[in-house]
Amino acid sequence: MSLVDSLDSDVISSFHLRRVLGGSLHSQSFYFLLHSENDLKRHHLDLLCALGCSFSVSGVSQSVLITQWPHYISRLPSGSAEMSCYQNDTDYDYMYWYRQLRGGEIQLVGYLVAGSANYEAGFQSGFEAAKSQEKQWSLKIASVQREDEAVYLCAASLHSACDTGTEAYFGKGTKLTVLGKSDLLSLSEPEYDVKPPVVKVLGPSSRECRNLKDNERRKTLLCVASDFYPDHVSVSWRVGGQEVSRGVATDNAALRQGENYKITSRLRVSAEDWFKPETEFESEQLRAEENQRLLHVNKSENIVTFL
Repeated sequence: MSLVDSLDSDVISSFHLRRVLGGSLHSQSFYFLLHSENDLKRHHLDLLCALGCSFSVSGVSQSVLITQWPHYISRLPSGSAEMSCYQNDTDYDYMYWYRQLRGGEIQLVGYLVAGSANYEAGFQSGFEAAKSQEKQWSLKIASVQREDEAVYLCAASLHSACDTGTEAYFGKGTKLTVLGKSDLLSLSEPEYDVKPPVVKVLGPSSRECRNLKDNERRKTLLCVASDFYPDHVSVSWRVGGQEVSRGVATDNAALRQGENYKITSRLRVSAEDWFKPETEFESEQLRAEENQRLLHVNKSENIVTFL
């Protein structure tokens, strides 16, 4: 498998597992997507609990939608990064930028009031918060360093964060990764490789027992994605073209293995859905600003080949 050509591109990979009833329009498909959107919602409550000036927890609700983009940014040291947020349903005057470090520390980067930027200590240089247009604001980092690697979250509120009962509405977060193969990153390090996942799809075991809860026969499909960097991969499944969550169990986070990462996901389906004639595996790998790449998986040998 080749390395990603562009260091700035997100790695999106998907794999499609389909069982076809010969010539019939009735077909069952199993589909899971490895994509560049890790579930960042868990950071919201951590953030709210850690702030010195508390927002109302109801601010996490989706009654006010804050759109944040991109989900992921990968940069070499000294490269620049920019992220943005948009208030879909509101036009609040107070707009914030926070960051959550890998170790869990929450920091207020700065905030905007009526378009005027204010920065916390340590962020006066190299960080630029701005109201780019109506209801939209951005954060630019002029020269990213290793210590800037974090999840950045925007928020908007009607009043100051320190006003009692203030509700704040958050975006889903932008994860900034500073590329480098070791935790002790140096500018002399020669390689900064972005690697897409190597994926193996394992079919169900013939010895899998009946489900004790409903006494139905179940089959478990396993997806193993490994050797990717950075950890900008998560997994979802689709059955018959529809995304499903029932029967899905996915690792909470990618596991670090040396210089790369690994993540696994399992999908349990009924034996009735599984035992249908002729299985065809196909998948596609998507990367930002590139066309999709199809790959096929041989069921009997679990071999992944790119076209």
